[in-house]
This record gives sequence, C-alpha cells and structure tokens, in this order.
Amino acid sequence: MKHNLLAACLLGPALLLSAGALAESHESEAVAQLIEQRHQQGPKQILEKVTEQYTGVITNFELDDQQGVLVYQVEVIDLANNVKRHLVYDAQTTLFISGKETAMTGWFNDNQNITAIEEIQETGFSMIKALEIVQSQHPGFLVDAELENKKGINLFEIELATPEGKQNWLVDISTQDLIPVYRK
Repeated sequence: MKHNLLAACLLGPALLLSAGALAESHESEAVAQLIEQRHQQGPKQILEKVTEQYTGVITNFELDDQQGVLVYQVEVIDLANNVKRHLVYDAQTTLFISGKETAMTGWFNDNQNITAIEEIQETGFSMIKALEIVQSQHPGFLVDAELENKKGINLFEIELATPEGKQNWLVDISTQDLIPVYRK
C-alpha cells in the first residue's frame, strides 16, 4: 500500500507535466484551426494565393510561430528563372509579411528535388491537389507539406493536425495515390 501511494505521489506530477508538454506542442495547430474557422482562410487559400502570384512550383509549406505570431511559410522553386522564393504570410490576416528570393546557380543547388519539380511541371499536379486528395478522405488542418524524391519516387509529404493528433500522408505525384505513413 505504501509503495502504491509513493508511486502515485512521484508519478502523478510527472504525468501531469508530460501531458502539459504534449498539449503545448499541439497549441499552435489548435490556434491555427481557430483562426481558419473565424476567418475562413487557411493553408489552402494561401497556397492558391501563392500559385496565382508567383511562377514555379510550391515545394514546401509550414505553419510556424514567429515572435508570437502564427505564420505560413511557403517555398516556391522557379526552375525557368532559376529562383527560389521563401514567402511568409500572417496566418490570421493572410497578409504578406516578408519574402526572400535567392538565385539557384551553378552545380551547387540546395534543392535535391529537381526531378520532382520537373514531373509536376509536366503533369500539372500540385501541392494543392495533393492536399485535396488527403483531406477528401482524412479531414484535418495542414501544418506541414513538402515535395520530396524518395528512392526515385516523387511525392508530397502532407502532415495534418486532427483531433486524434498529427497524421502524415504521402501522395505519389505520378499516380496521385494516397499512401498512409504508419508510426511504430
């Protein structure tokens, strides 16, 4: 009996602290979902806005916290003009905050997904379409998306925040198949 009481006294606060840390890690996603519900603006609308305003392929999307402000960070690669753009938008107002444009020159290129970008340009597939495929079967709020080439397969990796927690999905660019990512 004493051992059970001692264990409860020692483990109780630790369990509460770990639950608090877990809640904190999901706080940004929950706030972003609230913003989307209030303003009917969200990741898909930002992706559409970027697609209309910039040439190239959206290769990365991320929900982030910058100095207490939730932002959407979007990366666009424009192979035709040899440019990489990093764009930041306020998640609540969807207003443009900042942008950085860098040249992609020479043999040194920090983007290892050129074949995936070329396939997207040929097929017309996009991060928006990949997101629509995932959300049609698995509703959730987009927190992260990235274009990748894994072992010769071009795909979008999509991470959604859902009431059950974060869920990851892969969408094959060539077949547009949805592939769940299971965790151990």
